[in-house]
Amino acid sequence: MTILRPLLPVQRLLAVFVLAGLFLNLAGCSLWVGNQTSWFVSLQGNDSNDCHYLLLPCRHIGNVIGRAQAGDTITIFPAH
Repeated sequence: MTILRPLLPVQRLLAVFVLAGLFLNLAGCSLWVGNQTSWFVSLQGNDSNDCHYLLLPCRHIGNVIGRAQAGDTITIFPAH
């Protein structure tokens, strides 16, 4: 029988950082590499958003294409 111990505060904080980094990596977020910019598009988005953040996407791809520059990354979320 294995007895599980609660995590110490330092271990808990480390686990949060590791999980946050894994989430950002799986979500396709780039963390400012050179002049590259990430753009996000979703049917739930709004074209008045900044569109650089996963939770604040644009609604229309044309809006992002008109604002993106060479080397930028555009992530388009699937319709559900």
